[in-house]
Amino acid sequence: MKKTVVLALALVLAVAGASMAASPSFSGELEVALENEDGIITGKYTLTPTLTFDVNLGEEGDNWQLEAVIQYEVDGLSSSQTAGFSLDEYKADLFFDPFTVTLARDYDLDEVETPLEYITVIEEEYEGDRVRVTADFSGVNVVAGMTDVNNSDATKGSDLRLLAETTAGEMTVGGAVRVNTDDTEDYDAAGYVKTQVDIVSLEAIVGQFSGEESGTYSEEFTAFGVKATADLTEQLSVRASYDTNKEGGEEKGYAVGATFTEGLIQVEGDYEELYEEATVSLVYRGAEDNLSFDDLFDGDVVIDDEDWDWFTTTAFAARLDYTSKDEANKPESDIRVRVAGPVTDQMWIYGEYRVESADDSFEVEFEDASGSTTTYDVTEQTQLLLRALGQLTDKLVIKPSVSHTTWEQTATGPESELQLDLTLEYSVGEGATIEASIGQIDVELGASDPEPERYTKVAYTIEF
Repeated sequence: MKKTVVLALALVLAVAGASMAASPSFSGELEVALENEDGIITGKYTLTPTLTFDVNLGEEGDNWQLEAVIQYEVDGLSSSQTAGFSLDEYKADLFFDPFTVTLARDYDLDEVETPLEYITVIEEEYEGDRVRVTADFSGVNVVAGMTDVNNSDATKGSDLRLLAETTAGEMTVGGAVRVNTDDTEDYDAAGYVKTQVDIVSLEAIVGQFSGEESGTYSEEFTAFGVKATADLTEQLSVRASYDTNKEGGEEKGYAVGATFTEGLIQVEGDYEELYEEATVSLVYRGAEDNLSFDDLFDGDVVIDDEDWDWFTTTAFAARLDYTSKDEANKPESDIRVRVAGPVTDQMWIYGEYRVESADDSFEVEFEDASGSTTTYDVTEQTQLLLRALGQLTDKLVIKPSVSHTTWEQTATGPESELQLDLTLEYSVGEGATIEASIGQIDVELGASDPEPERYTKVAYTIEF
């Protein structure tokens, strides 16, 4: 593994040197933040400057290609300041027929996996360093991947994954393996076929898994699965599967689902035998020129999330999700409603209401003022979030937010939390912004309620 890391670093530095000699671009950010965590306006302030300087490389040669960001960051202004260079992210490709070798850090790659997700060879998103090798041997496509190549955990080796696939008549035949390079008893292997029969896509797979029991891999088991999907009409698609692979020690069993799309409305429903999980979603796009169904409410915009991309909607859209399942320490019922859209040409709002409940209890995490996280057992959690973004002038933007969470406890714990925040952003000029925020966090603990946390922050940011 150490040799792999050394070779990777040598390759990146060599290619980076060639790119630096060509035409790197430079960017960065200087932020000077005046913060007060003791109150709104009044209280003790701290001044913290942070400088980030990026060297952006994007070059290619006859048999190589590189994209990378080398970052230098200085945090603080006192003798205790931290500073240093880092290879923030990179993707380096080497081409020598029939191989393509890719070295990457914090860089999205095309996902490669077997049917029914028995073995994922390449994950689309991955935090850390990884290696990918692809090749084509007379129609046999081979993909190999290695993750955890810089793992600081001495007790864990790297994961080596390999997939080979080819066509045989009307079928696609393939196989895949995953093995821990430091413990070969930790492995998975699978073989599969895929084919198309009229409008039906069929997949079948058989896998051998090492299984883990109390830290050892002595519980080997064999699993098989089949899956069928079909577009019955332009509006209606259906899917069904049966899988003996295990999750949480239990076989997954059968699953069925369907998606119906008509104009601006899309309805999806699924049922999985494992945990008796039923999910239903209803999405309303609002207008033909609005974001697509896949992009609307993409990801989890939750109570404390800072993603404001929803203000790109061109019309009011809404989504309703309902989930019912029987899994230990998880909500038995989850109802979630989300709405986003423009009030005027210069004002957008986002709203979310979510209720999770269980007859017995489920676990939630609560972070207190000191940053410590505690897990509590609750029977219900209710969350409400309201946000707005207003373009007051060409240079001034206002962002008010309010969130309120309540818990029904099985024992002692927090009863509710109210968060208020008001942020103003003023564009001084190209790349220069002043941001001012005030806010309050109020927690009710029942027996003794702490004083509300209040904060003030003013930051001047220059992007170059």
